[in-house]
Amino acid sequence: MGISAVSQPAVTPTITAGAYSADDALGGLMEFTDAVNTHSRSGIITNLMIVDKAGQSAAIDVFLFDATFTATADNAAWPTTNPTETVIGTNCIGVITVEATDYKTYNGGSLASVELTKPIKMSGTTVYAQAVVRGTPTYVATTDLIFRLSIAKD
Repeated sequence: MGISAVSQPAVTPTITAGAYSADDALGGLMEFTDAVNTHSRSGIITNLMIVDKAGQSAAIDVFLFDATFTATADNAAWPTTNPTETVIGTNCIGVITVEATDYKTYNGGSLASVELTKPIKMSGTTVYAQAVVRGTPTYVATTDLIFRLSIAKD
């Protein structure tokens, strides 16, 4: 069966307006709803875009899951006790790495766009995620980041 549509769910996690240390959780649990078709529960992630209104352009890893989990609290060391090895081993469907060099700057902000060809098979239709910052950014507002996944549904 071919591609039937492209979903582009976006999430604006609530983050700390302030400094982060390297390897801190960035925001809480992110839920990209209606990411894949109800019937096939599969698709191909073709792009991850991060809009950074503060222009920090920090390296970020985005851990993807096919089921919900208790996320590490925003601005806390990753991982503390969550997600457990069981959750990562069972529900983690991949990690998308965004490097500082992936960002382009504009008007005090920045935008990263990472092209992918990552097939996913889900237990439901929502992709869950936890972002982890690898740099030491200082954000201005709690809504400074927007994460958008482009997923070719099949």
